[in-house]
Amino acid sequence: MAAKTDYAVPPGSFLREWLDDNNKTQQELADAAGLSRKHISELLSGAATLSPEVAAKLSLVTGYSIKFWLNAEAVFRADLARLAFEEQLAAHAKELPPTVTSFLRKQGFIKGTLREPGRLVWEVLAFFEVGSWKALESRFAAPAAAFRQQLSHDVSWPAVATWLRVGEIESHRRSQDFPQYDAGKLRSIAAELPKLSSLDPIEYRRQVGEKLTRAGVELLYVPEVPGCRAHGATSWVGGRPRIQLSLRGRNDSQYWFSLMHEIHHVLNDRHDDLLLQGPAESKDDPREIAADTYARNSIISQRDAARLGSLRTPSDAVNFARELGIAPGLVVGRLQFDGHWKYQQGHHLFRDVVSAVG
Repeated sequence: MAAKTDYAVPPGSFLREWLDDNNKTQQELADAAGLSRKHISELLSGAATLSPEVAAKLSLVTGYSIKFWLNAEAVFRADLARLAFEEQLAAHAKELPPTVTSFLRKQGFIKGTLREPGRLVWEVLAFFEVGSWKALESRFAAPAAAFRQQLSHDVSWPAVATWLRVGEIESHRRSQDFPQYDAGKLRSIAAELPKLSSLDPIEYRRQVGEKLTRAGVELLYVPEVPGCRAHGATSWVGGRPRIQLSLRGRNDSQYWFSLMHEIHHVLNDRHDDLLLQGPAESKDDPREIAADTYARNSIISQRDAARLGSLRTPSDAVNFARELGIAPGLVVGRLQFDGHWKYQQGHHLFRDVVSAVG
């Protein structure tokens, strides 16, 4: 696809080149083509539309095909329409959240900046596959509308919509075949997943993806968009569940909690719901309460959790984790969450999962 320009080239530009190359005057061309001198002048300036009949006449005189002239006319008119639309869109450029446009540039989805405001908005519309600013506003608001109760005011819904859209694009790029979703198989797999946490993050990331795929579940890792504040999301596409994780928080404790939280949504909630997990989700939503409980108990059972209060040192946490067959960071995360340890304690036992994900 040709690069977009900030100008439109009329077919007359090519006609002028032909006149110069062949030492012809406008009048000579008009006489040869059976057109008026005024018509030739308007073609040169772009004021006149180049019709199929005129294209045929110019083809006979210049040797350039009819298709060439009609294509030049079509491109010219398309560029005029695009530039006029970009001029309208430019008024909205400063309404775009800078954090969103910066993220999209860094990820290679757009190139535009505020120096070319119309093109910037055009590229964002194209990213979301919408044709108007009003439609873009609807896309920005869609995640909020999916919730019974709104999340924290600190959440940027345009950022959430952008993060979800990147997931859609990444899923499409994969073009991966999945077996039919099997809830029973997912339930069995989920029960064993936390045991993988003791492996290197790169390895368990690979194995988690493979195991979920066998149950017909798609797993995506999408970098967090500033302001999104989501740890994970669950959605259904064509009858297939999709889990999307941002790796917000970076550590393995948050990774495994988020993963198991989203698996609960897949297993237990309506297939037409979009569900987001973030630091500020409504604590009154029974779906989120149930997913949190499932995640905690899947990693450390209620029976084992009763022993957490006796753990005093990092060595205690490491030994307890070894006994359970999970990574020490998961034990530390639970100790901190339950209030047994301060949030400054045991941080060296967390492992960074962001560097393990490409």
